[in-house]
Amino acid sequence: MRVLRVYHVGGAPDQRARERALLEAGVEPTLVAPRTWPAAEDRDTAVEAFRVVKLDVVRPGDVNRHAYAEPRALRRVIRELAPDVLDIHEEPFSVAARQWLAAAPPNLPIVMYTAQNVDKRLPPPFLGYERRAHRRLAALYPCSRQAAAVARGKGFDGLIEVLPLGFDPELFFPGTQSFDDDELTLAFFGRLVPEKGVRDAVRVLAATNA
Repeated sequence: MRVLRVYHVGGAPDQRARERALLEAGVEPTLVAPRTWPAAEDRDTAVEAFRVVKLDVVRPGDVNRHAYAEPRALRRVIRELAPDVLDIHEEPFSVAARQWLAAAPPNLPIVMYTAQNVDKRLPPPFLGYERRAHRRLAALYPCSRQAAAVARGKGFDGLIEVLPLGFDPELFFPGTQSFDDDELTLAFFGRLVPEKGVRDAVRVLAATNA
């Protein structure tokens, strides 16, 4: 099976674990990524066993609003690779996703990622992008059950498979702390915004240490 994957940070070698796993599973992946992306292009010295295609983009670094500079290049890539599945690792409301959906032939199965775990109303034209994507996709792979529920609530009626975000077990693993310690410590990695639940985590920690 040939899978064409599109990922805005695919220019960074440490973001290609999924492609390497697909290759080990017998899938033939091709990764398409922006030619320039902040903190990605300078690290790309890896030699991969799969094909990596880089295309010029407008607004590099803007996750949901970056656009491929030459839409014809997307059609050319799809035509040359003739994938069995197009995997767009972008939000359904993003500009890049809209471009790939427009470039894909109508008979090509398409799957897409989503991490939107808050049901918020999108301004135009992004609301229209999202609705058209939901009608076109064969499946969604949200990174959480909450994101899956949001997609269902927005009307997506296709296949949903929750695929949690991965991590490198050689870098991140359980420490030696146990509940026998006198005090627990909270480590938080994320944006300090209410939606991330940091206040809830602090309250739980305070109650646990009381």
